[in-house]
This record gives sequence, structure tokens and C-alpha cells, in this order.
Amino acid sequence: HDSNPFFGGAHSTMAFFLSIKASIGLKDGMRHSGRSQGLPATGPVVRCAKTRVAPNYSPKVDIKAIPRIPTAGFLPREQLGDLVFAGTAELKRARFKGAVICVSDGILDPDFAKTPDLLPRMSGLSVLSRSQLELEMHLCLSQVTPEEAAAYVFAGADIVTLHLESFLMPNVGHSVDHEALLMCLEAVVSAGGRAGIAVYPTMSPNATLTRLGASVSLHLLSHLTVIMGDVALATPDRRWRYIPAMENKINDARALLADLGFEAEHIKVVALGRFNAHTISHAAAAAVDTVTIADLDVYRFVDDEYARGDKSYDVREAGKWREVKLYGRPDLSIAEAAHSDAMHRGTAARNIKRYLARQWGQRKHPDFGELE
Repeated sequence: HDSNPFFGGAHSTMAFFLSIKASIGLKDGMRHSGRSQGLPATGPVVRCAKTRVAPNYSPKVDIKAIPRIPTAGFLPREQLGDLVFAGTAELKRARFKGAVICVSDGILDPDFAKTPDLLPRMSGLSVLSRSQLELEMHLCLSQVTPEEAAAYVFAGADIVTLHLESFLMPNVGHSVDHEALLMCLEAVVSAGGRAGIAVYPTMSPNATLTRLGASVSLHLLSHLTVIMGDVALATPDRRWRYIPAMENKINDARALLADLGFEAEHIKVVALGRFNAHTISHAAAAAVDTVTIADLDVYRFVDDEYARGDKSYDVREAGKWREVKLYGRPDLSIAEAAHSDAMHRGTAARNIKRYLARQWGQRKHPDFGELE
């Protein structure tokens, strides 16, 4: 046979057609579900043992922010559009990685956090297209439908983040309705956006991540956001408090994503909170890819009496705000100063050796030894 060139060509041709047939059969086996288009349907799946992926995140943390847009009351559409344009343009000039807008009906968040102009099915959602940065919408709502989630993408948002608390089933032990969540994730992705999930301090994302992994649906998820604190209503000024235990939640989630293998290696971990110049370092030191600053106006103010030596926070010890000096030029705007300071402190907390080397230059810095 080896001496017969015709047989070798026929053998190659047969192998080629067999490979074509195998690939066609594979495509035929991919069927669309009834909920959306272009996604594999559920059914018998042969799963191979997963390879655990080592946690992989950059030594440089990305910084996003919530633009300074007053959304507590109804505004004319043109005025709201101007505010979205100006607020996101300010973040773009300050070199933030992206803009995040939280939509709230006052159920999951305190009543004063309501955003009536941006609730689902409102005609003013089209103003989102005026954003000057990549725009992420956090849907802090009591419930969300697939049509409502997709509407934000059609209106101009790039990313939609769904809170697991929106899918709790009170009559089933307050467990998450994963079918409803999956339908919303599919709707966002089918509309052309990226989808993520978020959790408040009282909830863990691990069960949902495991469930999505078991249903081969992790490809729908672009990121996981952990809210790093909550509003302490017991304080006179409704002060936000950082909860250090959330750092452990992030580490646990990162370890789970590694256990889920290559299907989950694209999922980013985000820390969101009303950080200040002190707490930003703790958030950046956790195993996160991105930190989102929720309030630029209070970033420069800290409360020394609020934090104990063990980094726990007690609202009864809340004292007066103290303004601290931020890293950067004194002529920077509020957004620019916050971004400059957050990048400095975040890089130092993430990798102090790299940070110090950058301060002294590449050739003139002293030996920093085993600093990490």
C-alpha cells in the first residue's frame, strides 16, 4: 500500500470526508433552547474530569466608578441624557475603566436609593446610549424578567449585572430560582450584551456558580460582583460600612472558579462599595480583577474611630469624617483625584514590591528584598 500513491490519496480523501461528517454531526447536535437562540439545549451531557485552573488575575487592578448623576427623582429625558453624558465623560477624562449605574426600586436597597427614571419599562432608558464609557447597569430590583434585562442592552448598556436577591423564592426556603436567572442571563447575551451576577453581604454566590457549572452555562457569565459593605441605618448620616469578611467571600469564590476549570477562567471578580482612601486598599488586596467606587464625593473622607484594630466596623463607634490627602496633583478634579489615589493605593496593596520599584524607577530603586 505504501508504494501505491493512489491508495495514499484515497486514504487522505476518506479521512477528510470523515472529519467533515464528524464536524457536521457535532453542529447537528447543538440545538437551540426555547428560551433563546444560539445556545446549547439542556440534555444528556458527557462530562469529563475538569482540570483545576490556577487563580489568574493581574497585579494591576482596574478601577470603575459610579458617575455623579442625581437619579433620586423624575427628570425630563433630555436633562437626564445630559447628566449621563456629563457624568460618564467626567469618568472618561479621569481614566476610569468604565461607568456603573445602579437601578433600584427601593426594595433591596434603602428607599432613598430609588432611581425611578431608570426602572424597567421606563421610556427614558434610551438616554443610556449617551454614555461616553463602557456602561454597566446594576439591577437592584425586587424581581427582573428576561425582557426587562435585555431592554437595558437595547437602550445602550454594554453590561447588565443581576442581583441574586432578585431571584429568591420566599416559599422555597429563600433559595435562588436558577431557571429564572438563567433565562435573564441568556436574554442579555442574546441581545448583544455581557451578563454578570452580584451578591449583597448576606448572600454567597457559590451555590449559583456551581449550578451554572453543572448546567454548562458558565459561558453566559462575564463577571461576579461582591458588594463589600452595607448602609448602616443606625448611624445619623446613614453611613456605609466596609465589611472585611467580604474579602473571605471573594477568596472562596475565586477558589471555586478555579475548581470549575477552564469553563470559568474568563469570569472576572469585582468588588463594589462606597470605598474611601483607607478601605480601597483592603478591597484591592483581595483576589479581585476590578474595584468599583460607588461614591466619588466621599472617597477622600475617612473615620478613624469607625474602624477597630481588627478592621471590624461598629456603627456605635462612628465619629466625624476626616479629610485625607490623596495621591496626585492638587489641581485635579474630584474624579481625577479619586482615580489617581485609588490606582496608587490599589497597586501598592496588590503588589508593594512592584509599586515601590515604580516609584524609584527601573534602575535606581533600592533592594526591596522579599516584599510581596
